[in-house]
Amino acid sequence: IRLTGTVNGKPREFTYEATFPKASGTHEAVPRLWAISKIGHLMDAIRLNGEKEELKKEIVALAKEFGVMTKYTSWLVLEDNARVFNDPAMDRRDGARRALREAAERVRQQNGDAPPPAAEWGARGEKAVEESREVQDAKEGKAQASEPAPGFVLDDAIAAGRHKDQGLRRKDAVQVVGGKTFYGASDGWYDEKWDGKQETLKVEYLSEEYFKLLAKSPELGKYLALGDHVVVVVDGKAYEITPAPK
Repeated sequence: IRLTGTVNGKPREFTYEATFPKASGTHEAVPRLWAISKIGHLMDAIRLNGEKEELKKEIVALAKEFGVMTKYTSWLVLEDNARVFNDPAMDRRDGARRALREAAERVRQQNGDAPPPAAEWGARGEKAVEESREVQDAKEGKAQASEPAPGFVLDDAIAAGRHKDQGLRRKDAVQVVGGKTFYGASDGWYDEKWDGKQETLKVEYLSEEYFKLLAKSPELGKYLALGDHVVVVVDGKAYEITPAPK
């Protein structure tokens, strides 16, 4: 590493020896911690200066990539994946939310934009204080970043319906593993980097090929541990672990 510059008006050069590995998993949590802090600063800017579309878009983009929940992405972040994976449960949920918003708007118009009661103002004040605390925590990087980290929580009815065949109830719609973000769909976990169009190398869960793949690429192990149906993109190549036939 060579560093050149001037000290007291005189040119100086410093040379240091260093070795950089081709890949390292030592600091996998750092990108997500940076994203959490960045989102906190963006939310602070919105709170102080008003909502701007470019700031909101940046928050949503960061939240999707790193699996961070904010007031802008608690449901928006899953919307794209619902379309990609054609999940009927997610479509029903979004439809219900739209219906609720439309109903609330009709009531507001019927009331002639009447100001909310004092109790509602108090609730809004409490919510603002809580959001301010969340912003500060995000800026200081205090948000939970363990791996795998649970993210967005689905409604109990939807979560139960997703895995009724296995008799399980999944409440984690997002998992962060090894610095990668995975979204839960009705049939498994999908890497945020996969666009739904890229062809995948299909490998049956716990088959001979499965263990050969792990022996050849042991770094995949932490991702494949998510379950028997996982799509993960590594070095531009998409791998799909498929459930074994019943």
